[in-house]
Amino acid sequence: DGDIRLLHCDLQISLQCTAIRTASADFLSDLYSTVYPAELRREIVSLLTAPVPLSERMQQKITLTQPDAVLTKVYAAWALPENVQTAQAPDSGTVLSGTLHICVLAADAENHPLMLEQQTPFSWELPHLHPASLLPAVQVQSCTYTLTGSDTVTVQAELLLSGQIMQQQEQMLVTDVQIDPEAALPASEQYALRLYFAQSGESLWEIAKRYHTAETAIREENEIPSETLTEPQMLLIPIVQ
Repeated sequence: DGDIRLLHCDLQISLQCTAIRTASADFLSDLYSTVYPAELRREIVSLLTAPVPLSERMQQKITLTQPDAVLTKVYAAWALPENVQTAQAPDSGTVLSGTLHICVLAADAENHPLMLEQQTPFSWELPHLHPASLLPAVQVQSCTYTLTGSDTVTVQAELLLSGQIMQQQEQMLVTDVQIDPEAALPASEQYALRLYFAQSGESLWEIAKRYHTAETAIREENEIPSETLTEPQMLLIPIVQ
């Protein structure tokens, strides 16, 4: 009589896992000698951050039409993301693009089952998300439907991007240093004590590097608690060898 009495489905579940072990490491971004001239070689190195949580959602609205048919009911609707690719946005952030495969199981005026299918491209802009590694897969969190006409179904799919990500960062690091022990600093650089009027926001490291002394020596001599000056002040620059 045309009624659907039994529906048989075969389901295959696959699970993929990636294990990550994190560790802390110190990187060398600058170096200088208080006695000898130092020639540094710097390079931009790409690094991955430790995993951080990510949860983003986007709504996608799709309209499906079945010509020459009168749709009376919808049994189910679902969507599958396909061919998802990641690219860096022109300005900043990340763009996800792919195809959303929409399926709708409906019935016509004679109660005959009909399958409506459509592949719709989508683009998902994430301006605050830098290029990342191990980006989680795009999932469909929910899929609702509405009969909007005699031959038309509108599907609302909620896309979900949830999981742990490792973002890429570029850092300028010291990769090599050449120090010539035969070439000492000029004699004019040798002094017992020097006065320097520093400005707010200056780094003690940069001041110490400029005068070939130790940052800790400047901090202890002037009783400064932080690495950056918060106000203009006169500094005593001691010599350290």
